Amino acid sequence: MNTDQTLDDLLDAYVAESGKPNHEMLSLWSKRYPHYARELATFTADWSLMTWLPAAASEPAEEAALVRRGMQTVNELLEQRLPRAASIATLVGEGQARGLAVGDLAAQAGLSIPLVLKLDRRLIRFATIPMQVVDDLARALGRDVAAVAAYLQGGPQLARGASYHARQTPAISEPESFADAVQGDLTLSAEHRQRLLELPVRADETT
Repeated sequence: MNTDQTLDDLLDAYVAESGKPNHEMLSLWSKRYPHYARELATFTADWSLMTWLPAAASEPAEEAALVRRGMQTVNELLEQRLPRAASIATLVGEGQARGLAVGDLAAQAGLSIPLVLKLDRRLIRFATIPMQVVDDLARALGRDVAAVAAYLQGGPQLARGASYHARQTPAISEPESFADAVQGDLTLSAEHRQRLLELPVRADETT
């Protein structure tokens, strides 16, 4: 399924569940699908405008002007009302700021220390991370899901604080899938590993 088809399906489901454009459903769906938050906001603005427009304008020029004014007003309102998530520097740093050691953060998020460290360094492809994992991390850190999702979509990083004696900085490994990271984590019990592998994934996930 390509991106356009996936977005169309998402918007169809959004309309079916919402019934009418409203801020509460927009906030809920933006948190549920943070990578489509902008598209959802734009679509909601268009949808709201359609409910405000009269059945017909007297002149095409009037209609065009009305659309422009309406869209500007709705988008301004949405920008004001949508929650703004402050950026995250590091997951581990966020946890430390809340008094959580890496082990504590892993326990509260239902993960292992190796998995948390890989997520912190963004060595796991975001598209393969179950949304439940993102939700649990956000809950443990006391942050918005959108902020955690935005962090996890950044580029991979070298281990922080590491001292390298080579003349050139070591290359960073290509990010792996969440399933591969779980399978390769020898610190997980068989039960814990299976539970993580069984977490539902997004419909547009690619491995």
